[in-house]
Amino acid sequence: MSGAVSKMLRAFLSACLLSLLLSTMGALKLVAKRESYGQNLVANIELKNTLTQGFRNFSFAQVDVTVTDSEGNVVKGAWIKAFSEEWGVMYPHFETWGITGNAGKYSFNIPEGKWIFIASSGWDYARSHPNRGFFVAVRENITGKTSLILKPVKTITIKVYNEEGSPLPVDEIYALLTSRIPALPPALIGWSPSGLFHLSIGLFMERAPDSNLTIIAIKRTGESSDGYLLVKTAPVSQDIVITSINSSTLQLAAYNPDGSLSYYWDVELRLPDLYLPNWAFIFKLYGKNTLHVSPMNVLINPRFIPPEWYYYFEGIAVTLEPGQTYSYSFGKRVTFKLWVIKHDTQLYFDVRDEFGNVLAFYDNRGIRNIRLRIFEGSNKVYDDNIGKYIPGTLFYGIGKTFSDNAYFTLDVDLGPLGGLGSISLNGTLYDKRNLVVFRTIHSENFNLTVPVEDLWSISGQSRDKVFVKSLENIYAAIGDFLGEELSLKPHRVEVNFEWCGVAGTSFVGFGLGVARWPINISPNLLNVLSHELGHMYSFTPPLIYGVECPTFCEPLATYLGIEGIAALYKDNPRYSDNVRLWFWGTHPKFFDYIAGKTEFDAIENMQFIFFYLHKTYGPEIHKNFFRIWNTELKKKLLENRFNDVETAFILYSHLAKENLAWIARLAGLSISEQRVAEGLALIKSRLPPSLSIWVAGTNGLNVTINGVALPGTQETTITRIHWDWGDGNEEDHWFP
Repeated sequence: MSGAVSKMLRAFLSACLLSLLLSTMGALKLVAKRESYGQNLVANIELKNTLTQGFRNFSFAQVDVTVTDSEGNVVKGAWIKAFSEEWGVMYPHFETWGITGNAGKYSFNIPEGKWIFIASSGWDYARSHPNRGFFVAVRENITGKTSLILKPVKTITIKVYNEEGSPLPVDEIYALLTSRIPALPPALIGWSPSGLFHLSIGLFMERAPDSNLTIIAIKRTGESSDGYLLVKTAPVSQDIVITSINSSTLQLAAYNPDGSLSYYWDVELRLPDLYLPNWAFIFKLYGKNTLHVSPMNVLINPRFIPPEWYYYFEGIAVTLEPGQTYSYSFGKRVTFKLWVIKHDTQLYFDVRDEFGNVLAFYDNRGIRNIRLRIFEGSNKVYDDNIGKYIPGTLFYGIGKTFSDNAYFTLDVDLGPLGGLGSISLNGTLYDKRNLVVFRTIHSENFNLTVPVEDLWSISGQSRDKVFVKSLENIYAAIGDFLGEELSLKPHRVEVNFEWCGVAGTSFVGFGLGVARWPINISPNLLNVLSHELGHMYSFTPPLIYGVECPTFCEPLATYLGIEGIAALYKDNPRYSDNVRLWFWGTHPKFFDYIAGKTEFDAIENMQFIFFYLHKTYGPEIHKNFFRIWNTELKKKLLENRFNDVETAFILYSHLAKENLAWIARLAGLSISEQRVAEGLALIKSRLPPSLSIWVAGTNGLNVTINGVALPGTQETTITRIHWDWGDGNEEDHWFP
């Protein structure tokens, strides 16, 4: 048999030999003398490093962009943004857009690499050009100082119709680059009082998917008119028609405490199918209103904003189906319930309107007045306005457990919401009427201790099952990514009031405020669950790494969580990749630091290093790091007085076949090239030789079995099997 091994034979041989080795792992030992190891390292992963030299210095370049309309006239006030296709970072960051100056110019100082530059009309152009607008996207590889002109080259029409087939005037129109959903925020392109919009476009991209645009057309509500939020994805090679026919209908009503209609309510609509975080459109409610919304996942947050007060309610998660009607009401009378968890005296102020909508937080344009006093006998043991400590939640932990007969008084000014006004409560602090009752839920991989069902209800939606299902999904996704099965199952889960998220060996815990988020609707709301599960994976056998916290373990947990979330969408690879890029882009401080714009932040800078390693060497470098961390290699380094972080960088350098001290120093970490080199030399000098096996009849196949010497013996236990198929493809199997 000549040439490279066929894929079928490759799979067969791999499976058979690996099966044989695994079946004898308990007894199989390789006898090896401590000979010179030469150039073969025990973890000689042949990672394909195609990016290192290009990224090594992370040089910044000035990019001067001029925005013009289709006739070449410079556009003042145009919106502009640069998006890194490698790191997900945006300039300006997040949902902010740059604004061009008088000469239509805007300058970026950005890292060299692959970028997308986007320009759109912005408000100035839109106001002076009704029914017209532009959107330009250019892909550029920046290698030094660059000047760009962003100019549209063709014009298409966008026609918007209501459910009766009549032209629909719209107040705002946005465009998204379809190929980068949900990583890039919508760009304003204009408005149309006629429902007929002329869009000048220029998409200077390379790949076919970039020929599509996603358009959002919005009409605000009025006292006697409906609101619209319509979405259409279409190729830019043709005109675009957007219609509310077969859209979903939201019937919304807002009430005063006496039952009359209220004009002080509105709703935020977020669209996680299009963009993940904080972009939202607000529809004012004039008592009762109808919204026509294209079928998709939406997150609805009711808001009550009377003079001098602001009330924000928990989100309502809805998967809108074509032609279906959904009804929601807000307001009327409001109830207040104090819930207490005895340990650390954890408090939750449960404020709900008559329709089950739950208050998330409120603000009276000053310091909230929530005065709590606690007495033990005749002694006042606690007295504070805890309202000043509660920035965006109604959960609070005092951090101390008092005596069983502790007495309390509570004075809360809730303002005009639901006619509550000022509330005064008093009584035994740990009275059973206040204490939370817990229950146990058993799922496939977890035993959960959580509050009773009533506390999970948001606007009639029960969130406990959503929480458990999401926890299982992320847990499985991280496990699939790592290729690992954790022991010590079932894992323990606890939900209380005082945490955001915590983790330990075979344990995760969350605050109720996080656990009952509508995490089934938007990937970005999974970030706390995924982060803590990332910790648990790395704290729980067999993946115990014990690297110094928080510099190392916090970013690693975030990295694992991101990969878990991305893996949830593996059936839609483009969306999955963009979810990963969006999460990466929420950590821009590394670039801001090396550009001299921010102070040193060890956790954030280390976070980028994990992204860099993934991008440069592939996710395999992280997977293999976990495995070699649990071998004698780590022990030898620690015994020779390398600290945890040095040891981690030495092992990553070992896997990368490159001294990675340079990026550690670039990120502001005190790790020298000499120390890493000394560690690599120690690894090389202490490791036994490898045993190579040539399989007869398969030209080019080479199987290398590596091991680590067992202390006090002449035996070596297997740590790695490396398959070199002779055709450029290689595989590794690691054994802690």
